[in-house]
Order: sequence, then C-alpha cells, then structure tokens
Amino acid sequence: MKYTGEKCFSCGETFSADDDVVVCPECGTPYHRSCYKDAGKCLNDALHESGQSWQSAEDERKAALSSYHSNDSAQNASENETKSPDAADDEKICPRCFAKNPPEADKCEDCGFPLPTDKEANDAAKRMADYAKAVEGMDINKEYFGFNPEEEFGDGVKLGEVAQFVGPNTLYYLPLFKRMKDLGTKVSFNLICLICPYFHFAYRKMWLWTVISAIIAVILNLPEIVYAIGMTGEEMPMLSGAAKLVYENEGFIKELISMCSTVDWGVRIVLCLFGNWLYYRYSIRSVSREKQRFGGPVSPQRLGAKGGVSFLSVILTAVIVFVTSGILLFGSTFVFVYMQRMGLL
Repeated sequence: MKYTGEKCFSCGETFSADDDVVVCPECGTPYHRSCYKDAGKCLNDALHESGQSWQSAEDERKAALSSYHSNDSAQNASENETKSPDAADDEKICPRCFAKNPPEADKCEDCGFPLPTDKEANDAAKRMADYAKAVEGMDINKEYFGFNPEEEFGDGVKLGEVAQFVGPNTLYYLPLFKRMKDLGTKVSFNLICLICPYFHFAYRKMWLWTVISAIIAVILNLPEIVYAIGMTGEEMPMLSGAAKLVYENEGFIKELISMCSTVDWGVRIVLCLFGNWLYYRYSIRSVSREKQRFGGPVSPQRLGAKGGVSFLSVILTAVIVFVTSGILLFGSTFVFVYMQRMGLL
C-alpha cells in the first residue's frame, strides 16, 4: 500500500499495511476510514483553500531538494552576472583558509598566508576550495550525504549511480571519490590493502586485482616453501637431497626470502596507497559498462547486485590461496623426491 508509513491527518497514527485507508476526493489527504467517517469531512482546510493536493513525505522531500538545487543554480547565475568572468578568474584563492583575494594581493587579507603567484597553483587552490565547500555541506542524515546525485563522474556515470554501485560504506567512499574527481588525487590510505590486499579486492568484487595480488603473494612465498622443505628433509630420508641443497645454499635462500619479503611489503604499500583509486576507477567503469549494456539508466537493484560487497568471495579467496600454497608445497616436495631418486641431488 502506497500510504504505508504515512500518517492519518485526523488521529496522527502511522498507517500500516493492514489499515483501511480512504482519501479525500478533492485534495487526496489520507485518513483511516473510521476517522474520516467520524469527522464527516476532510479536515485539511489549508489544501482546500490553496487548491493544492496532498503529497507524501517522500514527494515533499524530493520537491524540497529540487527547489534547493533550482535556487542554488539561480543564485550562482546571479553571482556570475554581477561579477565578470575575468574578475572571477583573476581572484587569488588562499590555500590555507580558501578566502578570495584581489588579483594584486600578495598575502591573504583574512589570514596573512602567502598567495600563489602562478595560475596553475591558483587553479589548484580553487579546486581545493570547491572540494572543502562540498564536504562542509555534507549531511550524513541526507540521501547521498548532501551531494548532488546528478553530478557527472565521467564516462556518463553520475554520483548517485556510483553510490548505488558501492553500496555499504558509501559514507567513506563518496567523499573520497569526490575528492579524487575534483582534485585529481590518486593517493589515499587503505589499511586492509596493507594487511591483505586480495581480501579487500575480493570483498569489493574486483576479480582481476584479486587474482593478480593473490598470485604475487603466493609467488613471493615460494622461497619460504623451499626452505621449509629443506628443514623438514633433515628428519626424512626421502628429502635428504633437498636438505643438502638448502644447507649448501642456505645463505642465498635466506637472502632470497628477505628480498621477496621486501618486495611483498613494497607491493602492499603501493596497493595501500592506490587501492581506493583502483576501486574508484573500477566503480566508474563497471557502471558505465552496465549502462552501455542496457542502453541507458540501470536500476539501483541491478547496480547494487553488480557492485556491493561479498563475504563469500573473501572466504573463497582464502580457501583458494590456502589450497594453492598447499599444492605448491606438496608439488615442490614431489620434485625434490623425484630429483633425488634420479640422482640429481
């Protein structure tokens, strides 16, 4: 029932799905049937006097949002009319407090901070000021946290569509993605990518990066597997050749283990710094592909199913990495045993 969650104009109680609801034939105001019968008429005199129709809370919210954007656009247009384009371009923006200053100023009139002397630095300060203004107006209690869902993010993708694709934790990702889009930054910090990058990518359904990061981790773990087999071979006659090989090259193998560990941490740090940017680009490309596939806008349900998160993928990735490491361990052991029997060790 479309009136579920709305309130009866007479008694003020919220309608449930089982309530018998009637509406005024003139203005559309909803009542419980019993309330309307007791009143004998519609009590919403204000609507009758104005000639308007009743709107649901959701419709009122959308109308208010539309009015806000219209007023904001009109205000921006008015400001642009009163100020010449050349004057706006020549203004110097303070990188510290984002205050506007005359083009001839050397220091900020508000905080005294030195102002940029070249156009490129001033443009960067303007972008930072615009981003700071957008984040300052963010409201976590509003849909899309106060950002404009119609804002273009590139490739024909809008902010609202990106939010629907991201799903859980949009409060973290939307401001981050907007900063990347407005300022062109790529670096941020992702702790999960530092600890275990392939779990993060699997959780966000980034299959290609899941495979790449998992393969790198497994390959860099191979020297430790060889060393572990050699140490075990001291107590197993069939692996005595492997033990001898490791013993004779112990220094080199330990250096190789140390080098692989360094490379592994280097890869983790890079993914920690650029993992969020990779997810930003992945989200835009994925939404764009879905829109091209369907030839237009895609439903939020479809975007949520295509994106979002998956705990099952994390578990499956952990199992695959564990099994792959086990296969490499037993496979390497078999190779050593075979080489020993063939007299190669």
